[in-house]
Amino acid sequence: MKYSRPIKSPFLLLAFLLVSHTYADAGSSMTLTIHESITLAIAKNYFVKVSGFDPKIAAQEVSKAKGSFDPIIGTEYSRREFDVLNENGDIVTSTSDRETSSLFLRGVMPWGTRYLLEINEDQLKTLDNTGQSHSSDADYSIEITQPLLRGLGLADRYASTRLAMNRSEIQNWVFTDVIMRTVRNVVNNYAQLYFAKKNLAISRQSLELAQKLYDDNRKRVAVGRVAEYDIIRAEANYARRQEDVINAKRRLHIQANRFKLLISDELESLINYDINIQDFVEPAEFEYSVLSDFKQALDLRPDYQQALLGINARRIEVKRDKRQALPTLDLVFRYDRFGTAQNNDSAFDSLRDHNAGSTYTGLSFSIPITNQEGRARVRTAELALEKKELDVARLKQAILLDIDNAAAVVASHWERIQAAQKALEITEKELDATQKRFDAGRGNSFFVINTQERLANARIRKILALSDFYRALADYYYETGQILRVYKVGIPI
Repeated sequence: MKYSRPIKSPFLLLAFLLVSHTYADAGSSMTLTIHESITLAIAKNYFVKVSGFDPKIAAQEVSKAKGSFDPIIGTEYSRREFDVLNENGDIVTSTSDRETSSLFLRGVMPWGTRYLLEINEDQLKTLDNTGQSHSSDADYSIEITQPLLRGLGLADRYASTRLAMNRSEIQNWVFTDVIMRTVRNVVNNYAQLYFAKKNLAISRQSLELAQKLYDDNRKRVAVGRVAEYDIIRAEANYARRQEDVINAKRRLHIQANRFKLLISDELESLINYDINIQDFVEPAEFEYSVLSDFKQALDLRPDYQQALLGINARRIEVKRDKRQALPTLDLVFRYDRFGTAQNNDSAFDSLRDHNAGSTYTGLSFSIPITNQEGRARVRTAELALEKKELDVARLKQAILLDIDNAAAVVASHWERIQAAQKALEITEKELDATQKRFDAGRGNSFFVINTQERLANARIRKILALSDFYRALADYYYETGQILRVYKVGIPI
């Protein structure tokens, strides 16, 4: 079902509308299709703008979680000066200056391996009565700690990153739902604005008929063809129709402002605009397949996709908590190489030229005696997963019923359109026949007024059924997740 040709260049449309808003005179008009209205709402509606920040924030949370695996590089430096006293503690025998510096690189890998690379240098300068001496020590070391139980694998260390990625996907679906709801809201308000405009037009048509009847009765009274009370009745009918026009104008004004608020973030520039919209076309018979659309909805509906991501998050937590409930068993490997030098020699030259070093390999094991906290955490995660799986099953059932209900509503409104059209045609013929009888002097104004009123009601029921049909159709497309595809809308992320 299409309302109009889809807009091909939303940015050109927005630019044109913004210029029009800025330089328009009072009383200007703007004609919008349903697709142009949707484009404006997505680009300029404040709620959409605010909601658009959430996926971006969630994406930064993923980067922050991945940052826990960034290597850390650092350096340390210290200097100490101190005096050495003699045995009696009253004479300074030497003065020493010690400088210590180090450079290190450390981090952890996603699968749990921790590493540390370190280079150290220690220089000692001593001044005593024999002169000045200088010595230095240097070493570098590599230490790797590999968890063998707790902390081993992606399920543990990488869990926070995977959960952040999961939350980011959820936020993308949440924003998709915001866009889908916005599209549905635009169609809903577009249909209500259509009804308000048509209602005003029908009220004016009824006023014209009431005016004509009143004028005709005045002429007939003048020649004695009708009684005086026929003028009174016609005049009262004319007054009621005037009131209907006034009320219809008010409702149209209010609905137009609601629509303007939905499609613009600069309401002041739109306040003097008369929003014109295209009429709805007579729809073909509504055809649907609930089961087929239900299968498609599971892939497209944001709430169901969020629920599936919720299950995925619970599974990640179960795996993580199971790993964290294991005993700690770490394999530690460390290699050190060191060198020393006196006077003006370099300790780093000694470090490079000699094979002085050491190797360390060890195991570290620990476990809580009862491990009650770890086992309770695992069971809690498992229960949360079971609960979420049942919740998804309940949601699938609700989605199927929502689609079936939405389809029934659309079908009933289509039947209303057919019935209202038939009633309208019959009432038009009835009014024509009643008017002819009245013109021939074989009836009175009561029957004409009554038929005119029923004709106005028939016209209103027809446009109301048409408006309700397109609103219900948008609801159906929303329930089946097809609304963005039907109205050719992309996600502005």
